[in-house]
Amino acid sequence: KNINYKFITYDNNSSEFKLISDYECISHAIYDDECKLLTLNFNELNQGDIFFDIDAAWSDGINRKFLYEILKRKGVKIYNLHYDSVPLVNSAWSHQNTVISYIEAFYAKIAYSDYIFSISNFVKKEIDDFSRDFIGVSKDGSVIDLGPLPVHEEIDITKLSQIDKKLAHVLKNDFLLAVGTLEPRKNY
Repeated sequence: KNINYKFITYDNNSSEFKLISDYECISHAIYDDECKLLTLNFNELNQGDIFFDIDAAWSDGINRKFLYEILKRKGVKIYNLHYDSVPLVNSAWSHQNTVISYIEAFYAKIAYSDYIFSISNFVKKEIDDFSRDFIGVSKDGSVIDLGPLPVHEEIDITKLSQIDKKLAHVLKNDFLLAVGTLEPRKNY
């Protein structure tokens, strides 16, 4: 168990954040339901803790502005992952409810985030431009390089078929795998 970070999820049925606990490996918790979901007590958060929000979270049941205001009052830092701004820049491609939800969450992201990770240089420039336009300043942030990022989750590579041979140089170290797509509209 790693005490340096905790995984949480939002439960739309109970309208509560749940702490994923009592798991051996996070993949067991996600794919095999081998975990407990405990209600997250916001009083347990401390000043200086970091809340890392993924880009898809804008569609869950909690208003990000409301959430971020609570976190900021507790002194929690907010880090975000920014994938793209399609519902904002190409709203005709999205359902109107998506556009409204996205814009509300996007504004909260640029207004309250302490740091924003972007998936490409194009997306980083986009978030910088919108931040300057909406709030007058660029947000601190960086582009996530393609490749492994260090984490401390034990992985049994014997269960990963032939991937251990293909990626032996990566699997020698701890890593976090995030799967996405390479899209021409992102100018990779």
